[in-house]
Amino acid sequence: MLDSKTRLVRQYIETQRDLNTSVFWIHVGTAERMKNGSRDIANEVGIQGFNDPDADVLKKVKDWFEGEASGKWLLIYDNVDDIDLMYGQQHGRLAA
Repeated sequence: MLDSKTRLVRQYIETQRDLNTSVFWIHVGTAERMKNGSRDIANEVGIQGFNDPDADVLKKVKDWFEGEASGKWLLIYDNVDDIDLMYGQQHGRLAA
């Protein structure tokens, strides 16, 4: 059974279907899952070089979202229970 937050998000996503909006969903329970979700997005949208061992996948995906090629999108970070995972200990920027 879905919890109420997930159910609410899924209902909202349904409202975006006809608006030509891409929806991306990343489970962020751990740093590794966040990076794997980012890799999945990079692969799906065709970001070059994301598989390079030295690539900063989070930055590549962020840059893609900020560019015009991404179009309209909705990014959902699910299961973010640790704010430090997202923003680092200073809570000022995305942790890489």
